[in-house]
Amino acid sequence: MGCGNCVRACLTGALQLVGGKAKLVDEELCDGFGSCIAACPHDAIRLELRRVKRFNWEVLRRISFNELMAKLRFTGAGGMS
Repeated sequence: MGCGNCVRACLTGALQLVGGKAKLVDEELCDGFGSCIAACPHDAIRLELRRVKRFNWEVLRRISFNELMAKLRFTGAGGMS
């Protein structure tokens, strides 16, 4: 059963827990920054190099600064480890 840290760290909502495991549910929402990887204590997530549509940066306008900081805390990048 996955811990869900990656889902909570994902800035765009591209990941969800499905059947107890993290799953990319919307490839177009993935920003490729890897915050999910940084948040995973089990090294269970990998980025794949492949051709996709250009990322729509407007997606990030949906998240407030406070939500961003909360998500970054899962990666250790938000000033808290």
